[in-house]
Amino acid sequence: MTTPTNAAVDFFLAAKRAEVGALKQLVTSCELVTKVTDLIHELQRERGLSNVFLQSQGLRFDSQRQQQIDSCRAAEQQLRDYLQPLDTDRGALSGNARLFNNLAYVMHGLDNLPQLRSGVDRQQVSAIESTQALSRLIAGLLAVLFEAADISSDPEITRALVALFNFMQGKEYAGQERAWGAIGFAAGEFEPQQLERLAGLLDSQHHCFEIFIRFAQAEQVSDWRDIETADATRELQRLRGIFGRVESGSALPPAISEVWYEL
Repeated sequence: MTTPTNAAVDFFLAAKRAEVGALKQLVTSCELVTKVTDLIHELQRERGLSNVFLQSQGLRFDSQRQQQIDSCRAAEQQLRDYLQPLDTDRGALSGNARLFNNLAYVMHGLDNLPQLRSGVDRQQVSAIESTQALSRLIAGLLAVLFEAADISSDPEITRALVALFNFMQGKEYAGQERAWGAIGFAAGEFEPQQLERLAGLLDSQHHCFEIFIRFAQAEQVSDWRDIETADATRELQRLRGIFGRVESGSALPPAISEVWYEL
């Protein structure tokens, strides 16, 4: 048997170090993905609650919104605490310029959140302005999610990450539908542009969830089918049907906004 040369051993060890480095990068990325998805979920809820609060001139969802802001702050702090000790020069995520650029954008957006919330408190921000600001921040978080997830050479992990990203993107389109729908229901009417936007968001959801189903595991697809056939989903479809029948300027009971949000 031929004794391996020093060069062969060196390259073998280098390969093993590379594998370990890739696994460390994957662990770090998955932890980051978890923190980011948690914060996205909380911000999506705040966005919808804020719209009902603003459109009702502060009469609806005041206490619920304040409680949700506390949940958002907790999720934000968890992300900040996780990012603070990361070694950006030599750590597992070092060298990913696009990820760091997206994180910089997100941190800037989070720094501006107190000012936005203060404006909502004083009814000095419109529901549209609040929705747009929070949607931009969530889009930045989704970009972080995409960059953090785009690191695996393992086919199974890559498949899972593709399913996750498309599910999160579809969930964001659903969150935007909830936010824009809340504006119309709380105001008691829908403008033509709102109806067109809602229809587009529903189409975008279907596209993302179709990709999710193609890449998700059987158990995940089964869970999704259960959601699709749930009573809450059927109720939601009935409210969505109002979009197709409502005429511009038609009066709707503003109280429906709370039912719409919950569904």
